[in-house]
Amino acid sequence: RHITATHATCGFPGCNRPAQACDCDHILEHTRGGKTILTNLGPLCRTHHNAKTHGLWTYTYDPDRGTKTWTSPLGLTHTKHLPRYGPTADHPPPEPDPPDPDRPDGTDSPDNPDRTDSPDPPDVPDVPDG
Repeated sequence: RHITATHATCGFPGCNRPAQACDCDHILEHTRGGKTILTNLGPLCRTHHNAKTHGLWTYTYDPDRGTKTWTSPLGLTHTKHLPRYGPTADHPPPEPDPPDPDRPDGTDSPDNPDRTDSPDPPDVPDVPDG
């Protein structure tokens, strides 16, 4: 689940298959000493997983930048910047808005029951019976 939460799609450039529909790939193959750790795992759709596994393409992953750099059979490189869910070191969650300096007691919050300037509920006309 962590892999699909941090990598939204297949790691191949131009492929946007959702990570939930992908295989979980060992970047450095397990049979070659690749560990089953977060920085060595990522989603690849079946087509691109097979292309990598059968030696047609290779790639490296930079977890700090959130990029996968692929090398084609002809030696050309292609980089994919991975879309991610949630805050990361480069994109922390936004800071909350500062309090209104004209209302130091916090009554500017729309959820504050002590707020004095909240609009009155609209008048609802009586509906005659019948």
